[in-house]
Amino acid sequence: MKLWVQLSRIEDCEALLTLPIEGVIIPIDNVSHRVESALPMAAFDATVKKIKDAQKKCWFNLNRLFHENDLEALDEVMQWVNLHPVDGLVFADIAVLSMAQKLNLETLLCYHPETYVTSLEDTKFWLDRGINRMILSRELPLEDILSIASASEAHIGFVGHGYINVFHSKRPLLKHHSEQNHTPEPTDRPWGQLTLKEGQRSEPYPIFEDTSGTHIFRPKPRASFQVLKALDEVLDFFIIDGLMLDQTTLLNTVKDYSLALQSENLEPFIQKYQGATDAGLYASNSDDIPDGTSHD
Repeated sequence: MKLWVQLSRIEDCEALLTLPIEGVIIPIDNVSHRVESALPMAAFDATVKKIKDAQKKCWFNLNRLFHENDLEALDEVMQWVNLHPVDGLVFADIAVLSMAQKLNLETLLCYHPETYVTSLEDTKFWLDRGINRMILSRELPLEDILSIASASEAHIGFVGHGYINVFHSKRPLLKHHSEQNHTPEPTDRPWGQLTLKEGQRSEPYPIFEDTSGTHIFRPKPRASFQVLKALDEVLDFFIIDGLMLDQTTLLNTVKDYSLALQSENLEPFIQKYQGATDAGLYASNSDDIPDGTSHD
C-alpha cells in the first residue's frame, strides 16, 4: 500500500516531497473544490518538474462538479496534461471522462466521486470503461472496504485520514445567513475555525464556503491506525487529506503513517491520535474496530 497526500494548500507541496510518500494530489485553479489555495496554470511546469525531480508522482485534482461556464478552464488543463508528464487525474464529474477520451488520456484517470463507488460491481463498471484506478466511498464500513478492495481487479484507494465531508450545497449559505441577519460575513476566519452547532448534538461541525458553495464536515478527522494492517493488505494506495490540517500537523501525520506501516505495534500511534480524531465511518460501534496490534 502506497501513501499519497491530497493537498489543500499548494504551499505544502515542497515540504512533503522530502517525506516517504508515493506522490501528491495537487489542487488546481478553477477545477478543484474544497481547497484552500490551488496551483495556477502559470506554475504548472515548475511545480510538476519539482515533484518529478524529487522522484514523486503527481496527480492533478479535478474534483469539481462542472457547469457550462467551467468547461473552458477544464479544457485548458486537459490540453496541458496532454503534452506534459502528469501521472494521474482524480475526477468525479463525467465531463472529465469525456474530455479524457477525446485526448486518449483514460489511463490517467482515477475515479473519485466520494460516495458512489460502493460495491465490486461499481469497480467492474468503470474497469469496462478503461478506468483502472478508483477511490472507494468514504461512507463504507471497514468490512465492505476490505471485501471490495481484495476482490477487485482495479487499483483501489481510500481516503483514510482527514475530515469527512457530510454536506455540500452549491449555495453560499454563510453569505446568505449573514445577509439575512445583517451581520458581517466571517471572511477573516481561517478554514476549520468556523463551526456550525446543531441543537441536539454536543460537537460543532466545521463549515466553510468556497467558489463551489458551502461544505460541512464531521467534527473530527478520521484516523486509520487501528485498521491500518488490514487496509495495508488490500489497498493499492492510502490517501491522507490535508484539508484543514496546518502544515506541521500534516507533515507529522504523514511521518506517523509511514512509520506505522513498518511497525508491528500500532498502539503508540493509536494513543497519540486518540481524542483529536475518531474512527470515521468504519463502524457504527467503536468496539467493532480492531485494536491495530495484530491482524489474522
